[in-house]
Amino acid sequence: MRLNKQEKLALCALDKICRALSGGASALLTHEEANALRTCLAFDIRESTTPMGGVNALVRGKDVPAVLLISPGGQYDRPPRNCFFPFQIREYNSKLITCPRCGSQSREAR
Repeated sequence: MRLNKQEKLALCALDKICRALSGGASALLTHEEANALRTCLAFDIRESTTPMGGVNALVRGKDVPAVLLISPGGQYDRPPRNCFFPFQIREYNSKLITCPRCGSQSREAR
């Protein structure tokens, strides 16, 4: 089967993620690879994972981020975005929400 450049890039990125999940080092993905995954395979890594800021506690033994998204080269150097899959997260950050009608308060995850 002949693949175009973007399809090859998407499969290479998927292979990096699989190797990282099977015990290798964290996968470093560029935005081009993340976009290729989204357009070719309909897998949006940004929607499927949660950044470190949205996590309170991680599952013991699964606390290493599987994917690191590298920001594109620009004026500002940003650190890579840690991406955690749902099976790595024990507890999400939660917010205290107040009901406007009755005034009761509850915690909402995410």
